[in-house]
Amino acid sequence: MEFAYGNDPHGMVVPIRIDSLAKEIVEEQLSLGGFQLVSDIPGDNGRTVPLNVSTCMEFINSHIRADEKNQLLLRTPMRSHDIQAIRDLATNTDTVSSAILMDKLARETIYAPMYKIIIEHRAAGKSLGQ
Repeated sequence: MEFAYGNDPHGMVVPIRIDSLAKEIVEEQLSLGGFQLVSDIPGDNGRTVPLNVSTCMEFINSHIRADEKNQLLLRTPMRSHDIQAIRDLATNTDTVSSAILMDKLARETIYAPMYKIIIEHRAAGKSLGQ
């Protein structure tokens, strides 16, 4: 796990021991074919998804989005390079950060409508503002 504070450019990475009970829960979920991913989309009751890196990341991100009061202290303000990545994605600028953001949009269910719009615009040779 990586720890960072505010605008400090330094961080610290530490290993975290995974409890044997947590391992048992994961093994049980794997044997059942997945786990219930609760949706953060209003009116969506969630779905059963396979247990893999992408669905675990979606689960973690969904949990962070649900923490509107930032009690977990995981919500951070957008930095200038985050904003630039969104602008690059919207204008079809080919940068590493916009490619990473596009991958995130493709992976997470909550972004599916936006991902579809971006794909349609790119297929038509347009940016999102056109």
